[in-house]
Amino acid sequence: MIKPPSSTDSFGYDNADQPIVVKLKPDVYVFGYEFCHVLQTLIKHGCVPAELIYEDGGALILIFDPNEKKAELWSGWWRCDKPDIYSIIEPEHRGLVNQIFETSDAFMEFSNARSPQIELIPGQIQKIQRSGAAVFRGDAPLRPRPL
Repeated sequence: MIKPPSSTDSFGYDNADQPIVVKLKPDVYVFGYEFCHVLQTLIKHGCVPAELIYEDGGALILIFDPNEKKAELWSGWWRCDKPDIYSIIEPEHRGLVNQIFETSDAFMEFSNARSPQIELIPGQIQKIQRSGAAVFRGDAPLRPRPL
């Protein structure tokens, strides 16, 4: 990593200026090109992430779009890098949560539940942009770039 997350930018970048890590909270980082690219774009459109970390090593990341009232789910595994610093490594997209969240508070209540009941449907929040033109994420697969 060439440029780590900072107080002004929660993303860290590689030498090609591609986001490779995001600091979700002071003690939670997520590593992965695809996830960071998607999250960075969705945040620009007002979406917000929330994570759940489980004792068995599993991790869920929900990304909520307050305009569409939808959330998508990513899942992966975490490791403890330093005492009380958790890194989620290469989470994978799992689908849309089959639930409408009328408010941000309703989403936060759902995401703060220790074991939320999550039913998924195929799909993604559709806000990814490439080369200045809006496209649907399903048009071309996003692939991690080598370091």
